Amino acid sequence: MKQKQIMSGFFILALAIVSLSGAVWFIDKHNISPRIIDIYGDTFYDMGVRYGAQIKRIISGIDVCVTKLELLIDRLTSLNISEYLQGYLTFIPSYVQDMMHGIADGSGLSYNRIVLLNSMGDLLHHLFLEYMSCSQFAVINNTLPGLGPLFGRNLDYTLNSLFENWQVIVRITPPPGLGKYSMVGIAIAGMVGFENGMNSAGLCIGVTHITSSEIGFGTPYSITMFDTLLKNSNTFEAVKYLTNTTYSSIRHASAWTYLLVDRSGTAAVVEVTNKNNATRWQAAEGRDYIISTNHFVTEEMIPHGVYVAPSSSSKIRMRVLEEILLNKTNFDLKDAVETLRSHYDITIQGDPGEPYSNCIANNDLSGSIHAFIGVPLHNYTLICLTNPAKGPFYLITFNETIGPVA
Repeated sequence: MKQKQIMSGFFILALAIVSLSGAVWFIDKHNISPRIIDIYGDTFYDMGVRYGAQIKRIISGIDVCVTKLELLIDRLTSLNISEYLQGYLTFIPSYVQDMMHGIADGSGLSYNRIVLLNSMGDLLHHLFLEYMSCSQFAVINNTLPGLGPLFGRNLDYTLNSLFENWQVIVRITPPPGLGKYSMVGIAIAGMVGFENGMNSAGLCIGVTHITSSEIGFGTPYSITMFDTLLKNSNTFEAVKYLTNTTYSSIRHASAWTYLLVDRSGTAAVVEVTNKNNATRWQAAEGRDYIISTNHFVTEEMIPHGVYVAPSSSSKIRMRVLEEILLNKTNFDLKDAVETLRSHYDITIQGDPGEPYSNCIANNDLSGSIHAFIGVPLHNYTLICLTNPAKGPFYLITFNETIGPVA
């Protein structure tokens, strides 16, 4: 394990160089309008072409980063990237492959580069065995009357500058007869799937990274979320879709927790690896909310992490959310925004010997890339596309953009 720690530290330094040299395209972080991409078409290929054409300039900058990442992976590890990409393609739905072909044709990049971009999050599991990142929650019974359930998530990344400039908000209208639900969410430009999102039926989904050695061939996580939102209307359907291989073609490539909440207030966390899965239900846990950070909670899945005990960072973030930030009455949008903003506000001090015990910041090295709030009962989201402790939130619906509102 010591050798892996040393390699991971060196790789992080290398990634810092990659992220700086690859940042050739700049967006004003306080102007969200250039980052909203509306995607529609008569076929998924047509949608991909439209998407690729709109992000053509952005994606050339991403490819600079991805190319250098590919070289680093090749030099520092024995991972056969081509073998894994082919293995992932086996589990990527054909309509998504059509869309990736369209993105390639619209953007001018090769199809293989688009496949690599869509697979990078799962490939990185082979490198960061101690990598920690996001927190997410669903608040159910204790929200402001009339507001309905709330979903919240931060994306934190060890080197946030690597992908921060390449984020976009995508609004998806599927081709007539080829998809059930429209979707809105945050993506890295060129990725078919989401980092988090909500569909027009009021189903929200987000993901957190889990450390595990149970990784292999399967569906990349962002495509898993895209496919789940496209085809399912509620949490019960989505849990079945994510866990039952006789019901869907999804097979998980890596280790994640998927948090789901729908407009009825049904919420669950699905804990998965390439080989195993288990589900936590908010109603069974007996709290007004449900949370996932970066460790497995169920007895079934804890042994399938690399470490049986979760990291102190993940433990602290979950405990602070449970005991302080979400444990209140009439939890509203202001509370949700303040909770996510505390995720990387390192000016908030905690108890002696336990830094950040009244916020959910990872530490001063893991930057926050974005924050997402879903309001499924009313079909709108609040999105901040930079560190939420510093940046504005915009209200984003399936056809409107308002703000900044916070």
